[in-house]
Amino acid sequence: MSKADTPPHLLEKLRTEALSELLNYRRFPLSLYLFTDYDGTLAPFRADPSRAYPLPGADRLLLELNNLENIIVTVITGRKPEEVRKFLASREIPVAGLHGLIYLASDSDKREFLGKADPTLPLEVKKRIRQIAEEYSGVKLENKGELLTLHWTPESFFSPDKTREELEEMLAGAGWEVLQGRQVLEVRPVTWHKGKAVDFLRRRQAGRNSGQEVAAVQQEFPAIYLGDDTTDEDVFQSFTRPGFTVYIKNEDDLETAADYYLEDPSEVRKFLKQIQQAAEQAINFHN
Repeated sequence: MSKADTPPHLLEKLRTEALSELLNYRRFPLSLYLFTDYDGTLAPFRADPSRAYPLPGADRLLLELNNLENIIVTVITGRKPEEVRKFLASREIPVAGLHGLIYLASDSDKREFLGKADPTLPLEVKKRIRQIAEEYSGVKLENKGELLTLHWTPESFFSPDKTREELEEMLAGAGWEVLQGRQVLEVRPVTWHKGKAVDFLRRRQAGRNSGQEVAAVQQEFPAIYLGDDTTDEDVFQSFTRPGFTVYIKNEDDLETAADYYLEDPSEVRKFLKQIQQAAEQAINFHN
């Protein structure tokens, strides 16, 4: 689906079609990989990331889904995975942070780099980003270790477009790109994004579940991805069927490559409950 298209509302679609039909997967949910962003998806968006708590019950519901035998859950976020894990109900939920670059498995504190290498942002760019945060009132620097992120409030006089252009000029040819999201400006390696992380994790899980060729098994392993921001468009555009993608609109326009949309995190919570009910019904049927 191109950004020129308007995706249908997922909850409305589910009133007329079964979830298995939307997944194009007749045996749903023999196995389902559920990927979800955090900020603006499980948690209402906040300009201050430290105040972005999950919608009441959403983290617990995610844990219950992850504990089902036919559901695999992974949170994929632009934040450090350790930071997001503090907001969740349990360490059992795997988290892939820094746009899926760093992965924490269930109940593990050991970092696994899903990309090719540990990224190192050029020192002069780090210095300039810190200077920018000091120059503007209402602009906050988030130090992610490997990456630096600028958050700003609508009341600030900060110009994200101008800053993005300046950083892009500094990073030309260095293997990094500047990404502008919802009141967020961040640099990231050009060789890695959330879409590649989803594909990597999905293929790896499929390979573990069967001795068949991974590419062939993936066709029998449907997935759902939920996200709300610019970084999630990488997943929407590269996603492999069976399965579908969902854009969480919040207050933005429906300019997205996702298959469906939900209004806000409260509708995400409703949808997760529907997945849970369908998965439990399938388990009871097969047992």
